[in-house]
Amino acid sequence: MSDSNKLLKFLKVDQLIEHLVGYVDTKIALTKLEIEERLKSILNNIFHFLMLIIIGASFLLFLNFGIAMLLNSYFESEFLGFIVVACFYLIFVLIFVFDKNRAISSSFIDRIFKHEDEEDSESKNLD
Repeated sequence: MSDSNKLLKFLKVDQLIEHLVGYVDTKIALTKLEIEERLKSILNNIFHFLMLIIIGASFLLFLNFGIAMLLNSYFESEFLGFIVVACFYLIFVLIFVFDKNRAISSSFIDRIFKHEDEEDSESKNLD
């Protein structure tokens, strides 16, 4: 029994096992930090996107009210400007409803993904 203990001490298997366990623990901690960093980045992007949507929608809402009021004064009516603005949006809705091949939405999505692919390739080139 003492010969095997001497051999293990000579080969420093105990230290090797300790270093291996330490390496695995460090690798797990590093992976957790990387996942946390990615999650923070995703949540930050979602928050930024939502804020842009809210601010953009508010801008469009007030812009449309302003245009409708301007058209009301032009037509000397209390409601005709709002009807014109509503009809303008109705035309857009009908275009999207009757777009059977989804050409408009698919070209828009293709542009978005093309833009994201360009950003990904630029960020990889920087690394």
